[in-house]
Amino acid sequence: MIKIKHFMDAREDDDGQRLWVEPMNLTKDLQEWCFVDHLLPHLGPPMELWEWFEEHPDGYEFFPRQVSRAPDPGRSAPASLADAKAGLNENFTLLHQGG
Repeated sequence: MIKIKHFMDAREDDDGQRLWVEPMNLTKDLQEWCFVDHLLPHLGPPMELWEWFEEHPDGYEFFPRQVSRAPDPGRSAPASLADAKAGLNENFTLLHQGG
């Protein structure tokens, strides 16, 4: 199973690997405090799009279409993660900081 949570949400037994997917890194302290196993900022949207969405939270319908069109070679990373997960019996939790 792949779950999505805010990085400050409590860790649960079925979270599995907790993956940070925002386009910026975390401090070591936050990474430890929030039980983040891996920092994978390349899985998140490009920084410019992330900043736009922070300023326009009502633009959710627009946001996913723009992420899928972003000219970033890392865009295939979520699909690769899903493909890798398909052969495993492990849970993943994608962590974000947005509201």
